[in-house]
Amino acid sequence: MKDLKKNFGLFLTLVLLFGAGCENEEQTATEDNNEWISIWDGETFENWRASENTESFQIEDGKIVVDGPRSHLFYEGPVEDAD
Repeated sequence: MKDLKKNFGLFLTLVLLFGAGCENEEQTATEDNNEWISIWDGETFENWRASENTESFQIEDGKIVVDGPRSHLFYEGPVEDAD
């Protein structure tokens, strides 16, 4: 029982810290211009790089569809210097 209380306290602390971190990120993003910054044109993979298996990524009806071997898609464009 003592371990359960200890683990629950740790879990609750992590949840609160995570929530506080998310809140700050949201405030920063919305305080700047009150809207989303688009980093994808909806039509091409310009400014994007696949780590491997580029054939796993396709664009269909304005959506990125992923199907195939493992790969990651990275943004390398000019918006916020890709940060």
